Amino acid sequence: MLSGGLDSTVALKWAKIEYDKVEAVMILYGAKDEKISLKCAENISKKEKIPLNVINLDFLRKISRSSIITGKVPHIREADLKNKVYSINCRMDRNAKKNKGS
Repeated sequence: MLSGGLDSTVALKWAKIEYDKVEAVMILYGAKDEKISLKCAENISKKEKIPLNVINLDFLRKISRSSIITGKVPHIREADLKNKVYSINCRMDRNAKKNKGS
């Protein structure tokens, strides 16, 4: 899985060291910044001389309300937090902010 980001690029470099044959796969699912990610993945795969296989699942845009696709961050009310009616994404975001300060 090559997203065009740092983590997947490092994983790709490691795979090239460990394996004789390596190919990259990128899944397009309608993310708001996927054009940039795709361009980065194309550049990386070209530089590394490996094939990039792109799987298009952009139909997910039609059925998903995820903020990674819509770009809309959900509004969470204080009452929702007290009742623990919030998604794992909110908890992950909170933990990321908490760990940033440590």
